[in-house]
Amino acid sequence: MTDNERDGFRALMDALCERFGRQPMSLVTVSLSFAAIQDEIPDVTLTELTTAVRRLLKTSKFMPTDADLIDAVNNDRDRNLAPCHQTFSLPPRVETDEETKQAMQEALRRIRACASKVGKRMPTVDDPWEDARWTDPRTPEQVAASRAEIAEQLASMTRRND
Repeated sequence: MTDNERDGFRALMDALCERFGRQPMSLVTVSLSFAAIQDEIPDVTLTELTTAVRRLLKTSKFMPTDADLIDAVNNDRDRNLAPCHQTFSLPPRVETDEETKQAMQEALRRIRACASKVGKRMPTVDDPWEDARWTDPRTPEQVAASRAEIAEQLASMTRRND
């Protein structure tokens, strides 16, 4: 946003004030908001801010703050990214004890295959206790309680955005 767009920004902020039943902002307050938004997003355009205001008008019950406007612009930009630039995450993998056992056995088999090519004994791989049956001393109820506790911790971290 350039200094030439300051009047358009002031008109946008006055419309927001009118919509939420507030007095129009003073020139100093508009200048402060203009500077705060420009400091955070130097290349923001008046069009982007107008789109963000429209989106906020649909969801806001109170007058949006500068931080709300900045977040709305950033969210709109994230939505408009090309698919190859969008961030994504895989859903959490849920595996059974049998799958875990099979994965551990497959990893051990691959490590042993690699070790056999080297030719030297690898104590951590060749120890006999590793050939023991996969066991979990906990009862199924304890396992379920542990998984539920972990799921609650993850949900809590997600809610707090940790």
